[in-house]
Amino acid sequence: MNIFRPNYLLLFFGIFIWGCNQEKLLLSNPQDIQSDNYIIPPGELLLFPQDDHTVKITVIGDGTSFSAQISRKKSGDTQWNILVNNTELADTLVYFDSYILELNTTYVYQVRKILEGNISSAITDSITYQFLPPTLENIQQISDTKIEFNWTLPLQFVNDSTIKKVLITRLSGGLSKEFSVDPASSTFIDSTIYTNNVTYRYSLRSESLTGVISSRSEQHEVITSFPKIAAYQWLPLRLNQMQIDFDFETAQFDFIRTVVVQQSGDSSTIEEIIYRTSNPKSTVFQLTDILNEAQLDEKIWYKITWCGDQYCDSLKFYAKTLPFRYMVYIPGSDSFTLGPDYNAGEDGKSVAITVSPFYADIYEMRTTIKNSPASEFPLKSTDLPVSNISWNDAVDFCNDRREAHPAYSGQSDGVKKAAGFRLPTEVEWEYMASYGGQGAAKREYPWGNNISGYYANYYDSGDNKEPGLTPVGHYEARDAGSFFGLQDLAGNVMEWCQDWYNESAYENHNYAINPEGPASGEARVVRGGSWQSDAIDCNTRIRKEFSPTVSHETIGFRTVISAEPFLTIWRTQ
Repeated sequence: MNIFRPNYLLLFFGIFIWGCNQEKLLLSNPQDIQSDNYIIPPGELLLFPQDDHTVKITVIGDGTSFSAQISRKKSGDTQWNILVNNTELADTLVYFDSYILELNTTYVYQVRKILEGNISSAITDSITYQFLPPTLENIQQISDTKIEFNWTLPLQFVNDSTIKKVLITRLSGGLSKEFSVDPASSTFIDSTIYTNNVTYRYSLRSESLTGVISSRSEQHEVITSFPKIAAYQWLPLRLNQMQIDFDFETAQFDFIRTVVVQQSGDSSTIEEIIYRTSNPKSTVFQLTDILNEAQLDEKIWYKITWCGDQYCDSLKFYAKTLPFRYMVYIPGSDSFTLGPDYNAGEDGKSVAITVSPFYADIYEMRTTIKNSPASEFPLKSTDLPVSNISWNDAVDFCNDRREAHPAYSGQSDGVKKAAGFRLPTEVEWEYMASYGGQGAAKREYPWGNNISGYYANYYDSGDNKEPGLTPVGHYEARDAGSFFGLQDLAGNVMEWCQDWYNESAYENHNYAINPEGPASGEARVVRGGSWQSDAIDCNTRIRKEFSPTVSHETIGFRTVISAEPFLTIWRTQ
């Protein structure tokens, strides 16, 4: 038994020696935090994909110089691939791993610090490589032929030359078209579009220098359009003048490069250009077309054409001239001041009035058409104004004119409620006689603020005239008309108005839109002075009164017709 005791001692001694060596080994392990030789691992590992074949690796230490071992593997693999075993000394290391990265694949990197031949424990991080497409920032139609859009590259590709091109795919109506663009531009203009309500859908991809193509961006849609005419209207100003009003939609109005207006009559197939403009600045258009004699009894066709760089659109409609020869359009006003009554002196009052548009006879009613309401004869230089006619007879004459003008809808006493002819209200008469233009003061006389025999036929007016009437339009060539071109509003014959006379009518108007004066009375208003009147009685603010049954050699009349409802009826007939 004793012969084996030394062997036990030897075994115990061996175990003791081995344990001491192991403790010594552990105390010298640079990866053991308890070791005297412990090496602190790197502080941080940053991974950033530069492109489809390069990963930027940044290793941040603790401020002291070191080298590093860098390894890589695919997620799920067990085998590490050492990329570099001993980098150059530095306190922060940057290393570029050039490797063909696989899309949607995760790569794991580990780094160990190397110091004086010893190596630390590892720190790890991972990235998943995704080749992202460009991001579409803005897309819009910029003309009738162009759609423009801008994009930005994914962050990792900014200022990087590894993107070979940007691929733009356009889908429309089941057809596909692809454009290849230099990525540095960040802007593309598609100039192959059709502009009229066509849907285009765009998406973007990137292609690398190695031929790798990114995923596809979100799809963006553009529906092309071209501005339309929002509203249009034709307005006969007088027998040979037509006003055309139209305006465009404000959206995309800057697409329009030219606007052309053409005109043709029923008897002509030739479309005459009456207006043309390049690069219009306003959406609102108002034109006046002067018609020739042959067109006066025709429908006049108008064609508006507007074009962009290539695309054009058009609108065609017809207009009708006035069915009466010697009337003119009075546009009305929402800021006309009625009065004060000239005879009221300093105590005279005025009132702000709105006057709706109407048509008025250019001349006082002539004797040549007194008994012929079915037609209006051409004006003769010898035509005298109607006189010796009562208010009642003047109204009857207005009513009889319905046969010549189908737009007339009938009225019993001349009040302005229908589309037919009537006497002017006192407000309308003063407006068409005294209005001086936008922003201008009222006129004392239709032509201005002074009177002489050069402009009108009144008592002692001179001009080698015999007492009595002068032909209508006698002073037309002398610029004796009103602002609207009406003749003989002062002198020759006074003119019946619709209103009952009231001395305080200006003060008693209880509404400011087209007032018609008192509801009843004993006398009707006459305005304008006559060949027997003193000069002052021709003033546009002088008011006189006569019984509606009175006929006198100094009193005549002219007719008016309300623009509405006349135009509503006339435009649809």
